[in-house]
Amino acid sequence: PGAMVLFIENLVTFEVMADGRQPEWANAALVYASGFKGAAKRLRTPQGGTLYWRGAASESDQLAFRDWLHGRDDAAQQSTIVSFYGDLDFAGMQILAHLRQSIPNCGAWRPGYAALLSLLKNSRGHRPESAGKEGQTDPGITGCTYADAVLLPALRQSGLFVDQEVWPE
Repeated sequence: PGAMVLFIENLVTFEVMADGRQPEWANAALVYASGFKGAAKRLRTPQGGTLYWRGAASESDQLAFRDWLHGRDDAAQQSTIVSFYGDLDFAGMQILAHLRQSIPNCGAWRPGYAALLSLLKNSRGHRPESAGKEGQTDPGITGCTYADAVLLPALRQSGLFVDQEVWPE
C-alpha cells in the first residue's frame, strides 16, 4: 500500500482530500472509513468491506493493499504508517480507539488534528449540543499517545468540538 494509509471518517473530507492532494497526504492511500463502520474488526477480513480504486492503481499495488488490509503481509503490517482523521470530538476519539483494536499501530493523524486543535484553542469550535453531539461520552483513553496526551485533554478543557470538514479547506 505504500508508506502510509490514512483512514478518513467523513465522506466530504475524503472527497476534498482525494481531489486536492497536498504534501501531507500526497502519497497516502486514502480510505473512507465511514465513522464507526470503518473501525469494525471485520474491516480486516475479505468480507468486511469493498475496495474501490479511484484513479490509477496497478494490479500489484491493489494486491499489496489487500494483503496489508487483510493482514497477510507481516512486513507491511510493521512498516506501514497508519493514521485516522475524524472529527475532533469524543466520537472521533472512540473511532480511533476502536480502529486501534484491529490496527494497533494506528494513530491520530497529526496534520489534520493539529489544524483542528488550533481552531479549538482559538474558540472556533462548537458546543456539543449545537450539533446534536451532546450524547457523546469521553472514551477515557484511545491508546494513541498524541490523542491521549494532547487531543482529549484539549476537548475536556474547552468543552468544544470541531468537525473535520473545516480542514482542509
